[in-house]
Amino acid sequence: MSALNSIRWIYSDPKTLISSVLIGLSAVVSIGCQPQIAIETQIVPLEKSGLPIRPATEDRMVVAVAQRPTATWFFKFTGTSRAMAETAAAWEAFLKSVRFDPQDEPVWDVPSGWRSLKPTNDSPMSTRFATFVIPNGFKDKLELVVSSLGPDFDRLANFNRWRGQLGLAPISEEELENETGEFAYRDGTFLVFDRTGVNRRGMAPAASANQNVAPPPSRRELDYTIPSGWSVSNQEAFVNLRLEKSFDGGVASISVTALPEQMVTWEESVQNWLAETGSPLTASDAAQTLTRAVTVVNAAARRIDLNGEQGTGKAVSAVMFIADGVAWFVKLSGSADAVKASREDFDRFLDSLRFKTPNSVN
Repeated sequence: MSALNSIRWIYSDPKTLISSVLIGLSAVVSIGCQPQIAIETQIVPLEKSGLPIRPATEDRMVVAVAQRPTATWFFKFTGTSRAMAETAAAWEAFLKSVRFDPQDEPVWDVPSGWRSLKPTNDSPMSTRFATFVIPNGFKDKLELVVSSLGPDFDRLANFNRWRGQLGLAPISEEELENETGEFAYRDGTFLVFDRTGVNRRGMAPAASANQNVAPPPSRRELDYTIPSGWSVSNQEAFVNLRLEKSFDGGVASISVTALPEQMVTWEESVQNWLAETGSPLTASDAAQTLTRAVTVVNAAARRIDLNGEQGTGKAVSAVMFIADGVAWFVKLSGSADAVKASREDFDRFLDSLRFKTPNSVN
């Protein structure tokens, strides 16, 4: 029996997803203010449409969460269901081997054949500590990412974010207990998230019947004015725009990120920024006492300013607003001195933001 026997295990091979597409048999592009012509439609199976069929793959995500006094640690495995099933003995052995050193950082025994990648911080959601590529007989992509956040852990928000990444509908607080498994390791017990979902490679997540799909990032684009002295830096995954400026006290960065609304909450984001700055505040206290209402792009927004007086020496000012089901984050970060010197530029950048209006013909 599997060591994670309190969790529902779902193993199956990827299946070809046969969907229907709506094909327009006749259409006329109107120029100027001509009368619209009706479009006749017919529903045909995808395999008869002449369009390329891209097989859907069933992905599985297992996240083991270790709540420690100084931080919350995440061990996140993602890959196809078949690769996860084939390698279960190896990654379960890895989880069993986890223990924490005197600095409260994790150490482990790495299974043979696993390849370690240089840690990156390319996600706005967490700070990576380690990344491993796990070999499998199917040659499918299978990865483990180890990351950490502050000691506060919002289980519902995180579980719903992971469900969204698999194309699954969010759950309520009452349903949370059915989502959680446990798994013992050397120094304690992991909370475990374990689910499968259908994800088309290179496309938005697809859902099974009766499941809602997380909306893709908005196709709307933002116009902006780059403040004087700032330059566009190398772009990263998940980040729509990044600007940087150097100061005597360090470097400041302004980033713009768009994520599906259901994948992230304000409180969870505040938790991440508290961890980044090393603030001793709890996420709930900071979200309630430091959040203020602002307006960005004519939308109601929330803002927080963390000055970095304690902790890592870093500071953050961040704004979140919702538009068309997409959560937009505009964030100023860097050394405390650089952020302090940049706040007026950050305010000017926020004031300059406008959604582009597509050209239209009347």
